[in-house]
Order: sequence, then C-alpha cells, then structure tokens
Amino acid sequence: MKDSCNPEKFPKRLQLIIPAISLGGVESIICSPSRTSHAEMSREDRERVGITDGLLRFSTGIEDVDDLMTDLEQALG
Repeated sequence: MKDSCNPEKFPKRLQLIIPAISLGGVESIICSPSRTSHAEMSREDRERVGITDGLLRFSTGIEDVDDLMTDLEQALG
C-alpha cells in the first residue's frame, strides 16, 4: 500500500480537514452549530466567522431522496 493512501497516516497529514472518530450513523442529521459545536464562542466571534444563529448544518444519510425532500418541504412550509 502506498504511504499516501495509508488510512492511519493520511488523516494526520491533513491541514484543513479535521479527522473524526465517527460521522454518525446512516440517517440524515441536522444541527445548529451556534448551539452545538460553536456554543462556547461569543455571538460576535461566531458571526465574524459566518456562524449565525440561523445557520443549520445538514448531513444526508441513506434515506430515499424523495422522502428527504418531502420532509424538508413540509418543515419549510
């Protein structure tokens, strides 16, 4: 195996991307970074880096795309 593809060494060489222990399950998830991952920052600091109180982070899972769209549309409606 080439060293550049080694799953133990490659993530450690990343400079911007943060290696994670888990990306969750296979279901779609949504969260508010201002209330979760960045809750310890002041509102001013969060907004300065683009994390507003209205920002939502959405990670799609393996559900049917039509089911996801229906759920998103009903929530926005």
